[in-house]
Amino acid sequence: MKSVNYSKLIFDKINSMKPDEPEEVTLIKISNDDKVGSLINLLYCIKESAKDIHYNYCNGPDFYSIHILMDRICENLDDYIDEIKEKYYMSLGMEVPSPINTYSQVLNLLPEKSNLNILKCFINDGIELVKTLIGNCPGFDDLLGKIASDLLTKVALVNKSIRRGE
Repeated sequence: MKSVNYSKLIFDKINSMKPDEPEEVTLIKISNDDKVGSLINLLYCIKESAKDIHYNYCNGPDFYSIHILMDRICENLDDYIDEIKEKYYMSLGMEVPSPINTYSQVLNLLPEKSNLNILKCFINDGIELVKTLIGNCPGFDDLLGKIASDLLTKVALVNKSIRRGE
């Protein structure tokens, strides 16, 4: 998977987005060689962005609600990653992506500082990627459906927080 060059221009655009502005920013270029590996990377990006917000950017009167929201965003992501590795790679007799390779790719994708708009973009990228995988990975559609449903809920929660100005 190619890493994205997070130029100042992209982050200025994301950070200046208004809650009602359409989010046409895509943060990750998906590798056609391994879209399932790209999904794993995106799930890690969602988790780590949410944890960054959880630990570093929750303050003021909205501290508790954002703190709890970021915990909610992280729910199930590790389980999905595990299920993808088992039900896709292992069941097909394929080599599971190594943690070192996966983490190095994820590190190239993550911004130095996250915010709700960046998190929203990662989740939206995940939803779009799952759409391309459904129907193309035999026996894998039930898991992809669960992931898609959960990501849609997560992006709805993030959208609500962005609109409230948290």
